[in-house]
Amino acid sequence: MRGSQAIRGGTLKEAISTADDQSTSASWWQAGTATPFRESSSSAFSSTHGLVQTHPSGSDPFASFGSIGSTSGPSSNPFASSGSGPLSGGVRNNPLPSLARNANGKPSLKHLDFTSSATAELRRNPALSAPDECARACRENEPPRICYYHFTLELYTVLGAACQVCTPNATNVVWSHCQCVLADGVERGILTANRMLPGPSIQVCENDKVVIDVENHMEGMEVTIHWHGIWQRGSQYYDGVPFVTQCPIQQGNTFRYQWQGNAGTHFWHAHTGLQKLDGLYGSIVVRQPPSKDPNSHLYDYDLTTHVMLLSDWLHEDAAERYPGRLAVNTGQDPENVLINGKGQFRDPNTGFMTNTPLEVFTITPGRRYRFRMINAFASVCPAQVTFEGHNLTVIATDGEPVHPVQVNTIISFSGERYDFVIEANNIPGAYWIQVRGLGECGIKRAQQLGILRYARGPYQPSSQPPTYDVGIPQGVVMNPLDARCNITRNDAICVSQLKNAKHIDPAILQERPDVKIFLPFRFFVYRPEMLFQPNTYNRYLVAPGGDHVISLIDEISYMAPPAPLISQYDDINPEQFCNGDNRPANCGQNCMCTHKVDIPLNAVVEVVLVDEVQIANLSHPFHLHGYAYNIIGIGRSPDQNVKKINLKHALDLDRRGLLERHLKQGDLPPAKDTIAVPNNGYVIIRFRANNPGFWLFHCHFLFHIVIGMNLVLQILNPLDAICNVKRNDAVCVSNLKSARPVDKAILQERPDVKIFLPFRFHFYKPKDLFKENTYRNYLVAPGGDHVLSLVDEISYRAPPAPPLSQMHELSPDLFCNGDNRPADCAVDCRCTHMIDVPLNSIVEIVLVDEVQSPNLSHPFHLHGTPYNVIGIGRSPDKNIKKINLKHALDLDRKGLLHRQYNLPPFKDTLAVPNNGILVVPLSLHLSHSNRNEPNSSHRHTRGPAPRASELPSMRRPPTNDHSAVLPDTLRQSRTQ
Repeated sequence: MRGSQAIRGGTLKEAISTADDQSTSASWWQAGTATPFRESSSSAFSSTHGLVQTHPSGSDPFASFGSIGSTSGPSSNPFASSGSGPLSGGVRNNPLPSLARNANGKPSLKHLDFTSSATAELRRNPALSAPDECARACRENEPPRICYYHFTLELYTVLGAACQVCTPNATNVVWSHCQCVLADGVERGILTANRMLPGPSIQVCENDKVVIDVENHMEGMEVTIHWHGIWQRGSQYYDGVPFVTQCPIQQGNTFRYQWQGNAGTHFWHAHTGLQKLDGLYGSIVVRQPPSKDPNSHLYDYDLTTHVMLLSDWLHEDAAERYPGRLAVNTGQDPENVLINGKGQFRDPNTGFMTNTPLEVFTITPGRRYRFRMINAFASVCPAQVTFEGHNLTVIATDGEPVHPVQVNTIISFSGERYDFVIEANNIPGAYWIQVRGLGECGIKRAQQLGILRYARGPYQPSSQPPTYDVGIPQGVVMNPLDARCNITRNDAICVSQLKNAKHIDPAILQERPDVKIFLPFRFFVYRPEMLFQPNTYNRYLVAPGGDHVISLIDEISYMAPPAPLISQYDDINPEQFCNGDNRPANCGQNCMCTHKVDIPLNAVVEVVLVDEVQIANLSHPFHLHGYAYNIIGIGRSPDQNVKKINLKHALDLDRRGLLERHLKQGDLPPAKDTIAVPNNGYVIIRFRANNPGFWLFHCHFLFHIVIGMNLVLQILNPLDAICNVKRNDAVCVSNLKSARPVDKAILQERPDVKIFLPFRFHFYKPKDLFKENTYRNYLVAPGGDHVLSLVDEISYRAPPAPPLSQMHELSPDLFCNGDNRPADCAVDCRCTHMIDVPLNSIVEIVLVDEVQSPNLSHPFHLHGTPYNVIGIGRSPDKNIKKINLKHALDLDRKGLLHRQYNLPPFKDTLAVPNNGILVVPLSLHLSHSNRNEPNSSHRHTRGPAPRASELPSMRRPPTNDHSAVLPDTLRQSRTQ
């Protein structure tokens, strides 16, 4: 019987059977995977990736590794050492791993191994630790590790063909053994990281260095990832906010994030558009040695499996709800709630219930367990969590420890986290876990159930499943919605009434802060005649009641700058910025700009958030990047004459000393990074501005973010407190102009270059497509086949940078064509398919349809020049039923491919008939006078792609022209 070892207070606890003491939905050591709670050793075997070198106890795992600066992101390196300190310019930025360099001294840009990127990276770099090695018990004085993760982001499907291969028995894990996503049993398209829902869980120890390569395979989408709750001290470039700390990661590119996490329960999620609501999120746990946790004596086990990630869930793409509809599926409320990506759904119209599995957490009688709950909601709904027959002892919120308080239910808002202890002291059995969506979610009765199961007990609870209206008794509520937080109550505990278990900076409790900022927020409601004027395109959201609204903080709706503030501040027009004290004179009621508030470094800052929205059952959670703040006060106006609070009233109450603050001797205001402002109420927070950077401060409701409920706190004095590096990675624009006269030579009988291009589909078998740690592109065709497109047996993959402007930085290994396929290329070969055509040559292209699907003709479009159509049809040889490249070449040799040279029409797009052929010639030159250059030697040229220096017409942009330069992308080899 295999078991795990758990450590508490330095004492080795009894080994517990894997089957009896672990969640049935998540276990590191299933299928032979090494346990995360093993002792450190020189090497350990993991079935997920084979033999992986780990760090011997007492050794320095970074000595041989050097700095691990971003090879794809900004040049600031949070882990490098420099004479000026980690925040200065000139830090080292060595690539990982060491790479061959081109003639310019730069590493060549290459594709990643898309089939098993994480495995390949771990094998190449023995200094790295695998995800399951990093999910371990944390010990004093243990050398930190470099924990490596690879996220492949792509469009995916719930209940896809991967579910014919396997059914997952593990969720919220670092590494998936099954690519089937079940969700709540309703089929829909989603976005995934590594074909998992939630995405991979990052579980490390404090002081570990975390490296995550995020590879964007999402067609037509850009993305950034925010590490919610990670302060990014010394790694400000990797906060993951588009156009604040980085440019978004374009499709086909990879960005390397790297940071050192502060202890606590956190999570990661997409911070671009609405992608988080479509599935791009996952948990982060940064553990400490027991001696550093003031509440470690309250629990026996802190298992990797006892992470509880809550999310709201739609049954359609989130973009379908933005800006919103007026008749069908109005508003943005979710259909369902998931626990660790799992759940069931009852159709309100038919009563049909899906039979997908519920999440199960397993405990052993007499033991005490730390649970880590994460609210990853995107909608306006709070989540209420209740465990049948068990109390919850809250010991931390948003990663910050508090004095323990016992409650029966917890209400949390989007972005909040609560850690609590459950004691297995009830009659052994199975008990319901109920998660209810409150507020707007009450309309659809959105809820989800899970199971708390005692080891060796029954799998199903004996009681009836709780319903939305007849749920588990609430008892004492943590974080009530009524905001009556200035009195002691027996039925509720407000967040502001929690006591901080860590040392508090005495300056936080001083009577007067250095900086005081009042931030009222509300919606501006458009009249249709104002919103829909010709030639105006103001963004808006259709609220549930039908109003068309935009978000305002201090009368400003946030608009992202055109380039990242942290790296290209000087490139941005100062008129782009504004704030409440500096609104442009021409700004209307829907004023839009980059809302930025400047704060002196090291100042004690007080922010008073005032809810002027005042919609019943709607409280806005505000999240601050880069910091945890202390909750000084929560409430509503004590002045009975004030029915609806606003900025004017709040300022008056403050002047009269009626805004209650917990600053007295003995007050220990808790620290958080996300707090809900009660409707028609206020929240007062304080923090010391000692983490320089540009930090987003925003409502955490996703649809409110996209309509402007954000601002940036600039905590820099001077601006180069982080670095003085100027980067060129914000914009990728080409502006080419060309004029070409008609070329009669195009009608010559023998072209200079003749290229045959057959095209077809490659058909995958599910067992080959959905292999562990492989993420191949595919499309589910109408008949259910899983296919990949091939032209001349190659599936095109975009290069990591534009060949037009950065060819000198691209590795030759990126490119291939039909005459130059890599030796190791599989039947689904993917590379940047490029054909070398001599300048000024006459080119004939013969397109051959090998797809041969009835009623399916493929239109081919050529960029940059039109072509003449001189031949179209099917094989004249009646013995050929299905044409292919071999037949086409034979027909051409026999002169049976008909060509018409009498005034052939010009086109730039034409369909190839199914099971047919299309012949098009074109002239490739920039000026008609150059046609006289001889090119007769190029008859069948399909060789390697040319270098930029070999192309007389392709000049690199001047060194001061940044318009066509992409950021450095991850420099790895392409293997299949």
